[in-house]
Amino acid sequence: MKIYKSNKSNKKVVIFMAILIIAILFGVIYFVYIKNNTPPGAPTREEISTGEDIKDQSLESGLDGNKNQSGSDPSDSPQSIEGSNKKSVSLTINSATQEGDILQLRTAIQAITDSGKCTISITDSLNKAYTDSVGVQALPATSTCKGFDIPTSSLSKGDWTITIKFENDEIIGNATKVVNVK
Repeated sequence: MKIYKSNKSNKKVVIFMAILIIAILFGVIYFVYIKNNTPPGAPTREEISTGEDIKDQSLESGLDGNKNQSGSDPSDSPQSIEGSNKKSVSLTINSATQEGDILQLRTAIQAITDSGKCTISITDSLNKAYTDSVGVQALPATSTCKGFDIPTSSLSKGDWTITIKFENDEIIGNATKVVNVK
């Protein structure tokens, strides 16, 4: 006597598993898209609220007259120089990188101006020197020297002291940095 097992029980297990997988998928989709109500990459409610708070604080400080016109930290605002009608501003050498046979220098002047001149003086330990001048370019919150791209053929290998001075009719600034030319 042969006993035949029915395929009905196997079919029921397969159907049950398929329904279970579909239910889990719908649960995940519900949680990710409907429950959170934000598609991936969009700002969350908390991020939006924080941004609005910062914007309100910024607007309030502007209405109070405390807004710094240079767009920089108040500690970087121009400082009076005794015995001079010019003011001193912060000048920073942001970048000093060697790309092949060019030494690139980039700066930030903590004031908004498009007038004036930036002068660079580079010296090594043997007092060999390189000098150059460029104009100034205003940016939204600061200004910058238009950039120094110095051929390394003008410099020998080793440490060089870079001094950049900025000056126009109203303000001055300077910065110094040591770089190694390879």
